[in-house]
Amino acid sequence: MSAPTVVGRDAQSGIRLDRDEFASSHHARIEPRPDGAWVDDLGSTNGTWIELDRVAHWVSQGAQPS
Repeated sequence: MSAPTVVGRDAQSGIRLDRDEFASSHHARIEPRPDGAWVDDLGSTNGTWIELDRVAHWVSQGAQPS
């Protein structure tokens, strides 16, 4: 992935989760960065979870969920 991508059930999502009943239409956004990937929850109803932590923002390398 080289550009920011939206994850969700919407047909326009870069990563479609159309069979996931817990995913929102525009669930989260993943943005590749030099230090890893930045994940932002887009106000999803059920939240974005990484491992066992609900997160609003998260960087994939060297950071803890916040």
